Amino acid sequence: MATGSTADSNITRNGVIDAALRKVRAINPSDMATLEQIYQTAKALNQILREEDLAGTGQSVNLWALSRAVLYLVVGSQIYGTDQGLKNNILDVLSMHFRNTSGEDAPVELITAAKFADIVDKNETGDPEVAYLNKTRLLADQQLWVDPVPSSLGTTSGVLGTDTLSYQCTQTHTSVAENRPISGVSWPLYWQTGGSSTTAWVTATDYTNAELLYYTYKRPLYDFDAATDNPDMPSGWGRFLIYRLAHDISSDYGLPLEERAWLRSIYKEAYENLFPSKRAVTTKETRKVQWY
Repeated sequence: MATGSTADSNITRNGVIDAALRKVRAINPSDMATLEQIYQTAKALNQILREEDLAGTGQSVNLWALSRAVLYLVVGSQIYGTDQGLKNNILDVLSMHFRNTSGEDAPVELITAAKFADIVDKNETGDPEVAYLNKTRLLADQQLWVDPVPSSLGTTSGVLGTDTLSYQCTQTHTSVAENRPISGVSWPLYWQTGGSSTTAWVTATDYTNAELLYYTYKRPLYDFDAATDNPDMPSGWGRFLIYRLAHDISSDYGLPLEERAWLRSIYKEAYENLFPSKRAVTTKETRKVQWY
C-alpha cells in the first residue's frame, strides 16, 4: 500500500457545518442538511470567526490572517488614515519599519497612546522612529500617528504592469524580468498597485521608492461566504471549528447538558493543542527525584 505524498488536507465551510450537525444529531447519517440548517449554522460559524478576531491580538496572531502593506509618507504629516493610504482592515499592527530612498529599513517602535502623549516636541522633523495606532470600533476610521515627521521626500517611481494597471515602487532596485509587475515571480517585493502612471516598465532601469512605512498587521479572518470556502486559518483548526460549532448549536437541538459539556471539553482541548501557552499552569509540585 502506497504512502501519501501530500499534506494539504483542509475542510470546507459546508464540511464543518455537516460534521457539526451530525455531532448534535440534527441530521441522520444518510440525510443531508437542509438549506435552512446550513444558513443558520453558517451564521453561527462566522460568529465564531468574529470572536476569534476579538481575541486575536495575542496568541491568535499565529493564524494566517496576517498581511503586509506599505504607507507612503507625506511631508509634515503626523496622522495617517485610510485617505492617506492606511489599510482599512487593521486589527493590530505587529511590526513596522521605516524605509528610506536607498531601500534601507530601520525599525519603528510601536507605542501606546500614553507614550505618544509623553512626546514633548511633536513638531520635530526627521525619519519616523515611533508610531501609535489610534484604534476605533470601525476599522476604516483608525489612524496611525507617527513621530518625527519628514520635512522632505524622495520620488516614487511608477509604471504600468503587464495587466495594464498602475504600480508604485516600494523597494529601490534595478529592474530585471523577475521583478516586473506582475509577470515577474518577485514583483510583490518591489511594487504595489496604486498611482496613475502611464509609463511602460523597462528592463535595466533604476526605480526608486520615496520614504515609506512597511508594516505587518493582523486583519480580520475572512468569513465563510461560500459552501466550498476553506477556513482562513491553518488546516489544524478543523477540529476546533467543528466541535466549537457543534457546542454553539447544541442547545438549539436539545442536547442534554452533559453532552454539551462534553462538546465544550473537546473544543477546549483542541484550542489548547493549538496554543499550548493557554493551558492552565498547575500549582502541583513535581517531585522529579521520584522519577530520576
